[in-house]
Amino acid sequence: MAPGKPTTGDQGPQPKLRLWTNPKAWPFLLTFGGQATLSYTVTAWMPALMEYHHVSAGHAGIVMAIYAFIGLPVSIILPNILTNLSQRYIKLLTIGAGLVALVASGLLFFQHTRSMFYWSSEAFLIGLSIGFFFITIMTMFVMKTKTPYETAQLSGMAQAGGYCMSAFGPSLYGLAFAANPAGDIQNICYLILALIMFLACWRVVKTETLD
Repeated sequence: MAPGKPTTGDQGPQPKLRLWTNPKAWPFLLTFGGQATLSYTVTAWMPALMEYHHVSAGHAGIVMAIYAFIGLPVSIILPNILTNLSQRYIKLLTIGAGLVALVASGLLFFQHTRSMFYWSSEAFLIGLSIGFFFITIMTMFVMKTKTPYETAQLSGMAQAGGYCMSAFGPSLYGLAFAANPAGDIQNICYLILALIMFLACWRVVKTETLD
């Protein structure tokens, strides 16, 4: 291009969004932070939890492989689905994923078993729900903003706050695990966090723009 020639993307200085005081932006942060907190906590502590319930190291490795692998098809298929579906069907998908997350949370209260089927099912459900909310919120950064500049601002705000939030997950779970490895306190916290993530993502899906 000729030097100095304006292009489609050359629109001069962009106004800075006040995202930290915008109530429509906070559900993005809570959704991203919720899935990140659950993801890092599960990755850090699920092997130790299975060991506490006398699951063999080999079986625990298979379970964690299931948890990691389920995110692959979700990350490949879901973005294309979200960008082509109407808001109504995106809402239905969000409800379905929220129910999966809540079922996975509820199953944690029945973890007193070494059954391979139980732990594989739990890993599958947790991985599926976390993968859905991660890919959905990353896609919504683009779908709910008007310009790449707004997308970058929203993504930066949500990821900065979300990763800060997630940094406390594994350490707090570790304190609870040390006090009572199979206690209900951490299970209740997991359930509450999954519910917050679901409701926040529901609000994100309903949001038209950040204005």
